[in-house]
Amino acid sequence: MTMDNLKYMTSLPTEAEIELGNGQNIQLIHNSPIFFRKLRIDAFHSSNYLTRMRVSPFTHEDYLEHARQAVLDHPEAAADLAALPPGVYAFGHNHLQWHMRSGDTLIVNPGSCGIPLDFDNRAAYTAIEDIGDDWAVDERRVEYDIDTAINALKSSSLSNEAPVWSKIIIEEIRIGAGIISHFFMHLEKIANKASYTQRPVSDEIWKLAAETFDLEGFVEGLVRGED
Repeated sequence: MTMDNLKYMTSLPTEAEIELGNGQNIQLIHNSPIFFRKLRIDAFHSSNYLTRMRVSPFTHEDYLEHARQAVLDHPEAAADLAALPPGVYAFGHNHLQWHMRSGDTLIVNPGSCGIPLDFDNRAAYTAIEDIGDDWAVDERRVEYDIDTAINALKSSSLSNEAPVWSKIIIEEIRIGAGIISHFFMHLEKIANKASYTQRPVSDEIWKLAAETFDLEGFVEGLVRGED
């Protein structure tokens, strides 16, 4: 990546809005403050999804209801949701496909085409259709050539410049589960043990965390369904 690439990416807007002409709009944002920044609702974090799946496997339908109830049970989140103007609000960030209706409001996370983290490694996307007084939601999954994607990452400059990150991403692509957040938890433990409070952490702390994180064992535990 060049500095020009970086400047272009940082200059892009953080959200977009599509006017539909019927009094409703579609708002697009990377991470919704209702679920992530302003509030922390565990149901919307891939690390929590992975932990729950390891303890007691559940279906996608179970997750749709679980996350919906988590919003309704959180007074501030429920109030923020109720205050939204009618329309469609689409967000991503956590790579977990999900949607929820609340009155005339539709909240959609289309999932991830590259690295879905809900234990289904097929590419995820969501199609919505205006059907007059409502929206039809069609969550879709598509098989794709995972080996080609992994080999492309291995041969990219990212693998040389960020080998730890790349290895974790490869395993996430392969098994469809959120590992990187657990690496960051491990990184925090290493930093705290060393009484290192500055963020981002130093190269020495990062290297120590990378050397002591048992990625292979972690993945094997996921595959076997171990805690």
